[in-house]
Amino acid sequence: MCAAGVAFEAKYKSLRKWLTKMIIFVLVIDDIYDIHATFEELKPFTTAFHRWDAKEIEELPEYMKICFNALQDITNEIAYDIGGEKNFDMVLHCLKKTGH
Repeated sequence: MCAAGVAFEAKYKSLRKWLTKMIIFVLVIDDIYDIHATFEELKPFTTAFHRWDAKEIEELPEYMKICFNALQDITNEIAYDIGGEKNFDMVLHCLKKTGH
């Protein structure tokens, strides 16, 4: 409902889809930090997001790997939707930088 409240007009259909996915990821990642992960697990998990590097999570629990990989997939999907093949790399670079 939050995404619909932010962008309710029909022309913002893609924005609502992306925003909903990102809100869900914020909630999942918040639960990982608050409930599920140990402090030792959170160090490489956080580093993986800062560096955008899956190598950082190789030794972590499967649920953390799934979360990280799914967020990468969604970010790539959004970059492609916005930039297409021509501007995918530029948009992806911008999206990655917004996480810092």
